[in-house]
Amino acid sequence: MTERTYKPYGRFSPTNPPSSPVALSSASGGAAGAASSNLEEGSLKNLPHYAVVLKDFGDGQVVCTGVFLENRARVSSAGAPVELIGELPEHFLAERDVANARRAKRTLRERVWMLRADRMVTLTKRGKFETTDDAWAAWKGFCRYARKLWGARWQFVVVPESHREGGFHLHVALNGYFDVGMLRRIWYRALGGTGRESGIDTPGSVNISGAVTSSRSRTRIANYLAKYLGKDFGSVFRGRRSLASSRGIPAPRVVRWAQAVHSGSCPIGVAMRRLRGLVPERLTALGWWKFETGGFHGFVISPLE
Repeated sequence: MTERTYKPYGRFSPTNPPSSPVALSSASGGAAGAASSNLEEGSLKNLPHYAVVLKDFGDGQVVCTGVFLENRARVSSAGAPVELIGELPEHFLAERDVANARRAKRTLRERVWMLRADRMVTLTKRGKFETTDDAWAAWKGFCRYARKLWGARWQFVVVPESHREGGFHLHVALNGYFDVGMLRRIWYRALGGTGRESGIDTPGSVNISGAVTSSRSRTRIANYLAKYLGKDFGSVFRGRRSLASSRGIPAPRVVRWAQAVHSGSCPIGVAMRRLRGLVPERLTALGWWKFETGGFHGFVISPLE
């Protein structure tokens, strides 16, 4: 399994990566899910514990993050204050770009999972878009036509991809069947054409992937789109929109708990036992990663690609 690098605060390095992925199933261990009672959680105010956040995206897709805290006090991830007078120092902008890219990737993955994306569309313009503003302007017109055709069924997550030689095109995650012929017609119209062009007269192109059915495939779609947000994020998206999604995509279910530090127990194992009790459907294959940064540490349990 390839080693992953998470950067939630801009200075983030994994430690002790697992030697093999961990597959979870709700078929066993459900009774052990209640790892700590309300009485235990209420007694953790001034004791060392893990602050754990579970995001349940349905269909077995979950992300569980636990951060070790000495007490309930919030741990600031901002670091030392920066004097914001005049032009911002480049090192501060670079760290902020890393944090923004991380946040954008997380948001994109979550929305793709909640969308239940099962196919991906690539929209290009002949000669490429010169700027992201040009790409977003064409996308706005394209969506206007799409909503007229399909109404509330038109749900999406979209991100632009930059090219080394310059220019952009768009990658879109969709849920459900949409006629590719109609997609091409309205895309040509959004690019200023009539919608009836063919061959070398077309102002762009529309390519659509085949439908997928598994949650693992949706994770691959999410990761495929997210990788474009890591390509020179600061120079491409600083001060600009990096992704867009339709209204109506629901938010994941969020469950939080305080997990006591027991001698001889593995905090990841305790969290995994609780997952089996909190997530009723069969969980997808999950992997775990430890991290440490800024004087505190924790773990992440997330889907495998």
